[in-house]
Amino acid sequence: KTPRAVYLLFHGGGWVFGDAAGQNDPRLEAMCAELGIAVVVPDYRKAPEDPFPAALDDCEAAAAWVEANANNVFGTDVLIIGGESAGGNLCAATLLRRRDAHRRLKSNASFPWRLANLVYGIYDVEGTPSVAAFGDRRLVETARDVQFFGDSYCPDRSKRSDPQVSPLKGNLTGMPPAMFTVGTEDALLDDTLLMYQAWTAGAGNQGSLDVWPEGPHGVGHFGPHQNTPLGLACRARIHRRIDAFLKGLEAASGAGDDAAAAAAVADRRRGRWRLKMALALVLAAAIPDKWFFRRRRVRVYW
Repeated sequence: KTPRAVYLLFHGGGWVFGDAAGQNDPRLEAMCAELGIAVVVPDYRKAPEDPFPAALDDCEAAAAWVEANANNVFGTDVLIIGGESAGGNLCAATLLRRRDAHRRLKSNASFPWRLANLVYGIYDVEGTPSVAAFGDRRLVETARDVQFFGDSYCPDRSKRSDPQVSPLKGNLTGMPPAMFTVGTEDALLDDTLLMYQAWTAGAGNQGSLDVWPEGPHGVGHFGPHQNTPLGLACRARIHRRIDAFLKGLEAASGAGDDAAAAAAVADRRRGRWRLKMALALVLAAAIPDKWFFRRRRVRVYW
């Protein structure tokens, strides 16, 4: 079956750890099965060995490739982008870069990213009030952990006000509708609350906000509340929102063309391998060979 959409997801890990291969396999496989979408998770270079802008460069390269090739490989041009924790930062910063790139082209084509899924991201690396107030409570991460991740990713403090490092400080006009998710017991609570406000009321974009009572960092995705009733409810809400969004697009477009769908199905198996190889090649030029060849570059769930 042709996927309803391609979801480009940037994994979390404080820009320091984590990878595309295996970190989220069961959860993302279930997401594909439930929603009928293809999920693409690229790897990116990690700090402190490769600080800003290395990870963002890799994520933007992945986004540009998906924009150019999703229709050919997957048979759909419905593109969703998302990120969790540090991946939320990279997602928002990638959208800023891609919006500016499309504006420079002065094309009449609409922005290709239809929806953003921003899950408990860090959007101000200089620090928000909830981080300062969180202290040394160990609920997945402490305020000191957040500071360590920021120091690793962007050791030059003079750059932390750059919207590419702290997207909350950027011009957010022209962004797609976004879903924001966070728990009340997350040090990054204010990052999401302030980003939602800036995204919607500040910049005039559409958005939704889900705040989960007693939810720590990672609720519904990793950590102590990955698979608790609270975590499962969080994840189910995100899936319902994505499903409702796609149903709205499908209703507006008449649900697609049967002949095109049949051709896409015939190409499905080849498409998976084309995606893996082509995305690896397009990123290789920007990545040192030693690093590139010792890491799996992309994970595709379909």
